[in-house]
Amino acid sequence: MPFAEDHEPRFNETIAFGPMPVEMIWIKLDTRAYRTCNRDHIRRHYHRFEDVAPLDGLVVTGAAVDTVPLSHVAFWPELATILKAANDGGTLVLGLCWGAIAVGATLGVPAVRYERKLFGVFETRLLAKGSAWKAAKSDTFWCPHSRYAGLDPIAVAAGVATGRLELIAHAAEAGDVIVATPDHRRMMHLGHPEYTAQRLVDEYERDRAAGRTNAQPPRHVDLRNPQEPWLAHRRAFFGGWLADVAALARSRECETPAVCFQSKTGL
Repeated sequence: MPFAEDHEPRFNETIAFGPMPVEMIWIKLDTRAYRTCNRDHIRRHYHRFEDVAPLDGLVVTGAAVDTVPLSHVAFWPELATILKAANDGGTLVLGLCWGAIAVGATLGVPAVRYERKLFGVFETRLLAKGSAWKAAKSDTFWCPHSRYAGLDPIAVAAGVATGRLELIAHAAEAGDVIVATPDHRRMMHLGHPEYTAQRLVDEYERDRAAGRTNAQPPRHVDLRNPQEPWLAHRRAFFGGWLADVAALARSRECETPAVCFQSKTGL
């Protein structure tokens, strides 16, 4: 995530909805330049994956590289190695936005890129219920999106048909939103449930200042008075996912709180 030090508090608040205390460990990638981040902050507060593994939970965040193929992303080989090690070690993996695309690639699900940015807050239908969304009080929820790519819907459908994947949530305007492996150990959320309402406004102002013609104003967002109708979804989704992480920690008879790993991949 660009500007890592600015976004860490948002994740800390999000993770606070879990069922038990969580030790947050921030991970750095040797192959990242971190041009939009405070590099001294990264040096002082971030760790290499091999120095802190194994972990109970791994979150791969968004990154501003969704306009290019993975083969052109310099840090992809390193991140792919981390994802494989996490999976082999039984760590629960959650990918958000571009992080979901990265997790999907490890499952053989390619990305598709859009001519225009998928940007806004979209009503989403919950298709399946399970531990990571058990607190949901409705079959529909609102979710923010800000991306130029998604998971290939044909590949997702093929994975569902063969039992390799489960489609959890879908939006008429945003496509497949939450996809997981049947055991829910690897979960892909194409949205940004951790976002604040102001974040969408700030992104639009940034896009407009940059003169981007393929990024329109966010749909279903009042730029003068942005609201956060996805708050209930954020709490239900992350609370449920962290409950799974806590269960894994207990099954390993850990004496310390569950550990959540966040891979910050800022440009």
